[in-house]
Amino acid sequence: MNIYNCHTHSFTLDHVPNRLFKVLPLNFARKTGFFKWLMKNLPRIFKRGNDILDRYASLLALINEKNQEEVFEKVLNSYPKGTKFVSLTMDMEHMSAGKPAVPFINQLEELAALKKKYKDILLPFVCADARNENVTELVKNFILNKGFHGIKLYPALGYYVFDYRLHEIYHFAIENNIPIIAHCAKGVIYDRAKITDTARIHPVTGQIFNEKKKRNFTTHYGDPINLEYLLNTHKLQIYMDKFCNGAKAPDFSKLKICLAHFGGDDEWGKYLNTPWNPLANNLPENTNWFSEIRDLIYKYDNVYSDISFSLANEKIFPLLKIMLEEGRIAANGNITEEEKNKKKLRERILFGTDYFLVEQKSTERNLVVNLRAFISDRNFIQIAEKNPKEFLSNKINNKFVV
Repeated sequence: MNIYNCHTHSFTLDHVPNRLFKVLPLNFARKTGFFKWLMKNLPRIFKRGNDILDRYASLLALINEKNQEEVFEKVLNSYPKGTKFVSLTMDMEHMSAGKPAVPFINQLEELAALKKKYKDILLPFVCADARNENVTELVKNFILNKGFHGIKLYPALGYYVFDYRLHEIYHFAIENNIPIIAHCAKGVIYDRAKITDTARIHPVTGQIFNEKKKRNFTTHYGDPINLEYLLNTHKLQIYMDKFCNGAKAPDFSKLKICLAHFGGDDEWGKYLNTPWNPLANNLPENTNWFSEIRDLIYKYDNVYSDISFSLANEKIFPLLKIMLEEGRIAANGNITEEEKNKKKLRERILFGTDYFLVEQKSTERNLVVNLRAFISDRNFIQIAEKNPKEFLSNKINNKFVV
């Protein structure tokens, strides 16, 4: 079996903006021995379950390495020989939190050098932020000339997935069958910009958002329903009429895109804990990101989702196994529409761990062993080998997916 971990990172503290955390300016932390010691020991000091502080602590401790190779080798050493890793870069220069010590372009160049060393073991994705003036040229250059394999989006940093500044990249992705991974969970990295009156209005629906806390407000950027406004030409046209002088909406329905984290384990919890009401429509459907992502997979042929970080919560293992088993059984019978959807869902789930954050729960190796034992080898092969091969294939450097 050739395992594909479809969601890892290798960026370090030097690639994080100075004001990511209000109480701890990172420029000061980088230079102070005490704070370096504190970052390494924060996870041990703050053991608070799923508390947000625990996530911050683990993130800080694990990215406090000298370079990306040291980070990558940690995850590499947790897997058997032959495993391949998608490494997702992060462009945090436009989130109004100051500048990182090392510019984003240097993060990319360092990873490109690692790609030459590790070859087909490492599959880097270039982060595309709609506010980066050179984003189109950057993406094309690193995929065409630097060995990068796909595109990473992180809407919570302050933009929508349907932003017109990303459209040329999407055309490029469709033409070359380039995979895209978009962050889709409520996490600790989000836009710190002032919430303006204009920002409070959804560009497509016109809905007004009233959240005061930036962390809560920025979840609207990452809501999986925004993918519908990109892939559905008629709904994208509403946006084009408002912001692009009525230009004809492109057909992006064939984009190959993975909504990372499957919404997050908290959204799986909402699904599991919301009772059905036979007198209401679609409850607990469409009241959580888990359901939204599942329905997008049903509707579009090239929508995927990975289970990174979510699988650190073993309470979701039973639901994951049920989905995979239902899809396997449906594939062997007479296919009704419902069974077709179940089979499709089984073929669109990707294995990934989000290395930085799962380490707060368990070691990477222990987590993978537990998952594999619980869902069975045949289901693990489906999400860790078969599905990734389909998702990661492209027309430019497909030779790296074997």
